[in-house]
Amino acid sequence: MPPPPLTSVLVVLRNDSLGSLPHVVAAVSQCLDRSEELSLACACTIRSILLLQRIWDRSATTSAAPATDENEVVQGPFCWSPARFLRTDPHYYRAQFSRGLKEAARLEDVGMIHWLFAHFSGCVAGVQAVEAAASAGNLHLLQLFLEYEHAERVRTGEGVQGEGNTNQVRWGGGDLAVAARNGHLDVVRWLYVHKGDAERDWGRFITSVVRTGDVTILTWLLDHGYGERQFVPPPSMDDAAWGGHLDMLQWLYGHGYVHHGSFALENSARNGHLKAVEWLVRHHPVGNATRALVAAAKANHLPVVRWLLEHNQGRGAKSAIHQAAIRGHLEVAQYIHAQGLPGLAGVSCGTMVHAAERGFLEVVKWLNVEFADDVPIDLYKDLRTTPLRMMHGGPATAMDAAARNGHFEVLKFLHGVGLAMGVGGCNRPMTTPDAMDGAAAGNYGDIVEWLGSHRSSGCTVAAMDNAATNGHLQMVKWLHENRTEGCTTAAIDGAARNGHLDVVKWLHHNRFEGCTTKAMDGAAGSGAFEVVQWLHCNRSEGCTTEAMNSAAGA
Repeated sequence: MPPPPLTSVLVVLRNDSLGSLPHVVAAVSQCLDRSEELSLACACTIRSILLLQRIWDRSATTSAAPATDENEVVQGPFCWSPARFLRTDPHYYRAQFSRGLKEAARLEDVGMIHWLFAHFSGCVAGVQAVEAAASAGNLHLLQLFLEYEHAERVRTGEGVQGEGNTNQVRWGGGDLAVAARNGHLDVVRWLYVHKGDAERDWGRFITSVVRTGDVTILTWLLDHGYGERQFVPPPSMDDAAWGGHLDMLQWLYGHGYVHHGSFALENSARNGHLKAVEWLVRHHPVGNATRALVAAAKANHLPVVRWLLEHNQGRGAKSAIHQAAIRGHLEVAQYIHAQGLPGLAGVSCGTMVHAAERGFLEVVKWLNVEFADDVPIDLYKDLRTTPLRMMHGGPATAMDAAARNGHFEVLKFLHGVGLAMGVGGCNRPMTTPDAMDGAAAGNYGDIVEWLGSHRSSGCTVAAMDNAATNGHLQMVKWLHENRTEGCTTAAIDGAARNGHLDVVKWLHHNRFEGCTTKAMDGAAGSGAFEVVQWLHCNRSEGCTTEAMNSAAGA
């Protein structure tokens, strides 16, 4: 029996002359009805019971095509759709129930949950449905799941699993953890009482409880046997410090939970919890103060940094200035440097490169004032030959870093510094070809032109290759007209791979380097059909089997 015609079709075709032609209405409705192409789980996100029912009605109960009447249009024996697959494959059937129930729980749609349990049988929903309800704090849904679990329903429908089978819901996983994390303590208590024996992530749960800072729920759990469970982690001072919960810290300390506190000081410092930092230093000084100072500097928590140093904590944190500076935390970096402690002097040429790369002009200026004349630091050292740079790449100089990331003001400042520096023991700010190459790749036209006028480092073929690959046609044209380095076959290959047909055409007509089979292979793999067609008609390189392989996987 086919589903009824779409309401929209009935309204549009409400005409006396069509009243006696129901097959026309049915044909138009079936042509427009795309519900058969939706999976049931996807349909659940739309929150329409009518849509779910329509998909269910269109689903077959055997591997044969669904029965039809004289008004239904049959699309052929080999037509496949998610709806027709729904009740013919038991694995897909069960998966759709599980995923659909997860969506219904996420949307807190009770009606949809009832519908799913009424139409499916013999299925087990994954723990994600319970986790979704617990995360939302919806105790009613959890109670509903439990009712269905206990109910001995006798089904008389057409489920694949037959009559008399009930659906089940898995409990555990991260249900308690997400409920605790979101502050749904009533849900935590209910789950612990009713489903405390389920297999779940107890470590994640107790972490969430302690990080909420609610001592009441922690003591409730301990009073109800949490501590007697096997293989469950104890509450941790590290987690209490993470949230800066001083009451929780003091309670744990007073009740002997001190064996998991080596990261407490670092956690509280990282998150800027000064009161917790003060208490830990005075009452539980087992944390690593050096790590704590670095963590506070990285996160721009100046009050924590100041307090630690004033109390002789973390004075060996050599990387603290560097970590603050490369994140733009100038005030923190200045304060640490002003202490004049040898153990805190951790600035290097890498500090300048990272600050320039991220566009922190004021930090760059400060670093130049304080460290440019320090010969051991060698603030403007050329990193091209250093093992770390050769292994991991990255900019070789501060000016390169600024140019390739579009930080024009930083670039011009460093250029001025280089002009003003005398001949001494330290390197001056400098550029390499990577500066213009990177600026061209990023389409920073003003920087590329400025570098061409003010610096002699030039560029390489990578400038045009990368500009073309990224689709920057005007940049490609400028390089073609104003530079002599040219490009390689990588230009068209890269442009084709990324679907930049205008760049491919321009390079074809204005450059002689051509391309390789990688052009069509890459275009096919990225789904750039127009590029594939154009290359086929205008180039002779062709493609390899990789074209079809990658197109099939796209």
